[in-house]
Amino acid sequence: MERKRQIRHYQQIASKLLKTRVLEKTESLRPFLPETRRYSTDALKLMLKRYPIVYIKPDKGGGGGGILRVRKQENDKYEVRFRTHTKTTTWSQLDDQLRSCFFAGKRYLVQQGIELATIDDRPFDLRLLLQRPNKDWKLTGIVAKSAAPGRIVTNHCKGGKPVDAAKALLTAAGGEPKTVKRWVKVLVWLGIKTADALHVQFTGLRELGIDVGLDRNGRFWIFEVNTRPQFRMFKKIGDRSMYRKIMQFHRKIV
Repeated sequence: MERKRQIRHYQQIASKLLKTRVLEKTESLRPFLPETRRYSTDALKLMLKRYPIVYIKPDKGGGGGGILRVRKQENDKYEVRFRTHTKTTTWSQLDDQLRSCFFAGKRYLVQQGIELATIDDRPFDLRLLLQRPNKDWKLTGIVAKSAAPGRIVTNHCKGGKPVDAAKALLTAAGGEPKTVKRWVKVLVWLGIKTADALHVQFTGLRELGIDVGLDRNGRFWIFEVNTRPQFRMFKKIGDRSMYRKIMQFHRKIV
């Protein structure tokens, strides 16, 4: 009789704020973390004093669902972007406007907004895939994600387009290979350091999808860490060897 394969479940952490607070304990990672606070009217006011753009996002949930962007304008005006809709409002109406878009029963965060580098005039960020088939973390995949037209998020399920990371980075670097080489070294370090820092607190983690933004000044930012990452994006960029390696490690893990 054929023996059924035993499926091993690994740890998943839903709260974005919890993962951020854990990462903040590692001093070397702090410069890569955008300021993030639990949403409240006071927190929103403080963040909009500090930053021209902030993002409002659910503390739990993935795929870019429920994210709003607020951009300061002149004369007490604020531009609110939700999905593909844009509305301008005043401070007195801003909190009510945002809360009307919130999902019932969900807690929200307010996060420092970052002006992302672009490819083909669309903002992009990077997904780093970390896997731990044995005792050490391995960076097994990097893919860029460019936002769909009219979208404020780069998520694949929201129309984001997977792009070869080397191509995206070379474009952002103005065609300078030395800059790309330096950036890749930073990304590898950032991925492993992030995985190690989270693993100290959450020892059951086995796979991580780390979303990293590159701003227009060439600085990297850790936006989010997904503890149950998807792999479809890596299949669509045409690098079959990368995808095969990812799936090989995944089968060892599960």
